[in-house]
This record gives sequence, C-alpha cells and structure tokens, in this order.
Amino acid sequence: MIIADLEAKRQIALARGMTLANSLGARVEVVGFCYEYMTGLATSVQKDLQKCLLAKKREWLEAEVAKQTPEGLKVKVSVVWEKSVHRWVIERCAAKDYFAVIKTAHRSGNFLYTSTDWHLLRECPAPVLIEADKKWNKARPILASLDLETKHTAKRSLNDRVMAHAQEIARANGSELHVAYAIVVPTLLRDMDLIDVDAHELDRRRKLKPVIDALCEKYGLKKSQVHLKTGQAPKVIPSIANKLKADLVVMGTVGRRGIKGKLIGNTAEQVLQLLRTDVLAVK
Repeated sequence: MIIADLEAKRQIALARGMTLANSLGARVEVVGFCYEYMTGLATSVQKDLQKCLLAKKREWLEAEVAKQTPEGLKVKVSVVWEKSVHRWVIERCAAKDYFAVIKTAHRSGNFLYTSTDWHLLRECPAPVLIEADKKWNKARPILASLDLETKHTAKRSLNDRVMAHAQEIARANGSELHVAYAIVVPTLLRDMDLIDVDAHELDRRRKLKPVIDALCEKYGLKKSQVHLKTGQAPKVIPSIANKLKADLVVMGTVGRRGIKGKLIGNTAEQVLQLLRTDVLAVK
C-alpha cells in the first residue's frame, strides 16, 4: 500500500513504492485521502461537495499514478473521505495482508502531538516503510538492524522477519545486505567509570562470534557485512548507516501506547530522529 502525498508535494512515496513493487513483482494499492470540515452546511450540500472533492482528488491521483506506473504493474487506485489516515490504514491492514505500507516521512511528532508516522509505527500490523527525500542507489547497501544477543523466542523470530524483508528487498534491488548491532554499555556504569568499556566490547564480540558465524552461514553473508559498534542503538544504527551510505534500514519494532510510548518511544522512533535514510519497521 502506497499512501499518496498531498497534491502540492512531490510524490516521493509513490515513485519509490512503484519501483520497489515492480522489482518485487508485487501488486500495488495507491490510497489518497481527502477530508474537509463542512460545519454549518446542509446535509445535501455536504454530500454534493464531498462527491465533487473525491472525484477531483481521484482524477488528480490517477493522472499521477499513470506517470509513475511501470509497464505490466497491477495498480489499484483508491480515494477515501477520511480525517484519520492512520486509523483507516491500520484497519485496512488488519483485514488484508500487505508486504508493506509506504509513506513519505513526516517528522513532526513530539510529546503533545503524535503524527501519522508514529501511529503507524506503533500500531500498524503491516511493516511500515518511511521514505526520506532521496533516491535509491543500487551501489548502496540495505542495512538490517538486529538484536543479536536476545534470548527471547519472540525477539529471535522478529530478527528472522527483519532479515527476510531486508534480504528480499536487497535481492530485488540488486543491493548488498549488511547487518548492524549496537553493543550496549550500561550508561550508569560507564559514567561512574565502573566498567572497562574496551574490555566489555571485546568480551561481547567474543561471545557473539558463534551467533555471527551462524547468521553469516544462514544468509550467505561475509563477516565484513556484519557491523558491531559500542553505544546506544538510536545513535549507533544511524552512524553505521551513514558510514555505509545505506539506502534503507530495516529494523524490528514493538509498539508502545499511552504516556509510556509518548515519553520513551520505540528504538525505531528514536532512530528516525537521527536517520536521514529510509526505514522499514517490521512488527
């Protein structure tokens, strides 16, 4: 599913989504949203205006889709009257299986306001691909962010889902697949100088060696394609992505809601604040 940008904006998600879908051999649903307040107008007038606005929006969107659609790609165009974009998308994805929901980045979330991006990252059952304003380059890698030290079955399963999506996109795009992991040092121990950071890193790397060996064997990676760096994930992942000039970061996310979600946020949300590349968040 591709969420169309506003009419006055560049159609970043549309262009990128069409290219990706064509590479994957996937079918596409492009959705445009339309909504206007009509307080004080008679019901019949509201219905006529709504019908007119939807028709105008659909005419514009179909023209944009026609410009971007590769030959042979199956595309369905929908225009809906809906104020809450994220609610409509989440309900749609709960009823139908999508490879991904593709949307242009909108980094305006803060404590008092949760943007559509954050709602989708937290609640959408389908993977969410947030697009940055840049072109993909086949010479640049796809980066998968994993939790290599987890013992939890659910998180290991999430690692597998992240790798499956990253590998499929890398293969379709003709890009090399890389893996990133942040070796976390407890902040309090580091700040109080109660831990030897270098020794801690060497110990973690030694213990991770069999995990990395198994990962490389399973996915056909070279050791040079697995990148470990000490620090907090929200800073480490963008740092590795920037060094590699990665086109896309694929990572797992567990949605939080309520005050906890607003105050703390997810790693994916924190990464988005610093990352200037595309991010695919896999639930």
